[in-house]
Amino acid sequence: MRVLTAAEIRGLESCAVESGVSMETLMENAGAEVAAAVTEKMDVTGKKTVILCGKGNNGGDGFVIARLLSKAGAKVTVVLMQGAPASALAKQAYDKMHKGIDIMLARAAGKAIDKADLIVDAIFGFSFHGRMPQAMEPVIARANASKALRVSVDLPSGAECDTGAVNGACFRARHTVCLLYTSDAADDKA
Repeated sequence: MRVLTAAEIRGLESCAVESGVSMETLMENAGAEVAAAVTEKMDVTGKKTVILCGKGNNGGDGFVIARLLSKAGAKVTVVLMQGAPASALAKQAYDKMHKGIDIMLARAAGKAIDKADLIVDAIFGFSFHGRMPQAMEPVIARANASKALRVSVDLPSGAECDTGAVNGACFRARHTVCLLYTSDAADDKA
């Protein structure tokens, strides 16, 4: 398996865009892949699903995942961990979510997390570095204590892509769905 650095991932995204694939398509594809991976692990019909979303493009992936899992029959709650989406792409994905998906701020998410069958971490992506904001730590601790299936997009929020370093709280995923790279030689996905 080949492990990519954050710079290599950004380079692959740039190459994809230069070849004519839009960032919106990349986000839709990422969300679809994560939703498919989740539905391979469990039947989501009627399952209480919490998607922890950041304000950037990783959060945008989360909004796509929320929409697709809701269509698959999950009872979805989106938790805005940093407030409203800040990137144009994330806002566009947020606006595509349909009615029937509950949306709440992190400070109100305790009960939803406690009752969840599935928790998806789409807070930070491969560009994260440093320490998770202290205000998020209680939400992450509650999610980590949950018996729900825990899945991260790209890598667990709180871990740095290039080093694996964790400084403070980190989402403890049972499964992490990594996207972006296929080796021509071995056809392995990283």
